[in-house]
Amino acid sequence: MENENLKSDNAKLNDEKQAAYDIGYNEGLNVGDDKLKEEYDRGYTEGKNDGYKEGYDKGVKSISTIATSPNDVNSSNYMTDICPAYQKSESGYYKEYSAVKSGNVAKFSMGGDNYVNGFTFADKSWAVYNLKGQYKSLTGVICHVDGTASYSATLRIFFDNILKEEFELTPDMAPIQLNLNVTDVKQIKFENVYNAHAATYGIGNPILK
Repeated sequence: MENENLKSDNAKLNDEKQAAYDIGYNEGLNVGDDKLKEEYDRGYTEGKNDGYKEGYDKGVKSISTIATSPNDVNSSNYMTDICPAYQKSESGYYKEYSAVKSGNVAKFSMGGDNYVNGFTFADKSWAVYNLKGQYKSLTGVICHVDGTASYSATLRIFFDNILKEEFELTPDMAPIQLNLNVTDVKQIKFENVYNAHAATYGIGNPILK
């Protein structure tokens, strides 16, 4: 009888661990949301058991892998597909790339990796996207576009006309992981502060969740 009770208790613990894992995994996929990060900290402290942490960590890793995989063309959440720029500078130095629209042909290279989804910018270029407050996170990869001129630049990102982030970019930079909490953001603007127009930078695989 004691062994049967032990088996029953173990089964219950496994079920609880799986449930905690599932919750953690789903929250990990939304790691850009500060509120969910708080839920994770509190949940793990309160002893939701290791299943929660394992699930959360795997969720974080999954969304990070999606955002940084140069050849992933299967996501339905690329910003350039679901809400392309509705207004951009007229100079022609801002260019969007979409595997869906180009048939996986048009691409740009950063850090030795090819990207078929994303956008590039040079000179005094900018673009505005209408998020409508419908998303929680924006991830992607920022870097210098291979084979373009070696000049520095500054990328500014505005949320609803308020400066949110500023990145100093250099031609010898390593790729930077972009991870923004865009909860309730209606409009996002990317602005490239002037550099020599032949120096080009980009954001690869911009994914909205």
